[in-house]
Amino acid sequence: MIESIAKWLLILILITSIISIPATGVWLVYQPGEVCLGENQIGNPGQVYIMSSIFTIMTICCFSLRECNFNRRQKKQMNITCVGTGAVLFVGTIYMAVYTLIQSTVGFASLERQISQTERWMDIEHCLYKDKEVCAHLQHKYADDTRDQFVNRNFTHIQSGCCKPPVECNFNFSSPTVWIEPNNSTYSNSDCYKWDNDPKKLCYNCQICKLGFAQDVKKAWTISGAIVIISMLMTPVLAILSIRVFSKEESGYNELR
Repeated sequence: MIESIAKWLLILILITSIISIPATGVWLVYQPGEVCLGENQIGNPGQVYIMSSIFTIMTICCFSLRECNFNRRQKKQMNITCVGTGAVLFVGTIYMAVYTLIQSTVGFASLERQISQTERWMDIEHCLYKDKEVCAHLQHKYADDTRDQFVNRNFTHIQSGCCKPPVECNFNFSSPTVWIEPNNSTYSNSDCYKWDNDPKKLCYNCQICKLGFAQDVKKAWTISGAIVIISMLMTPVLAILSIRVFSKEESGYNELR
């Protein structure tokens, strides 16, 4: 009974490990930071993980086809194709996961500099406003908020940095996307001078917005990279264990017969 439970638990963990990679890819491609960053060719790991999962299915099918009525030479060619595809798939996915994990941790300063490049940021800014509309819904969703309620909301880094002026600006709150600058005010934070109530501008060109965008990318890449690396390392180990368990069970069954 215990052995049977352990066997099916092993299979469940294996399936979960395999599914986690495409699930992570789908989650990642819906993150505003990933979408707008991917459009600007720094990298698009979400799509890589999804494509990796498709090729994984193809590789499994490839191994399954080996059992068909092929001659020895054809089976050998099939083996080479399957192993080669599996190796490229494994190395490519691990590379992307390690790349995103490094970029979001020890290489984060480099990622920030890439994001802050003028031409690249103009494209990202346009994407945030037009394609993802990260600030547009705040005006309707929190229309009845007071200043304190709105400021203390649990926003994403992008929303917090791009959709409202920095707290130290001490602007007068009118609505979630309309803030009134006090007369004759001076600020130590240059972002206070960049705020604009125009929905197309807001604080999209603020340094805090760029930092917020980078922080969102960092969070998404760190989570996805860690999940994919763990899954990629666990999957072959669990697959081998599963095969051994079933082989042992089948061997025992044959001896009883």
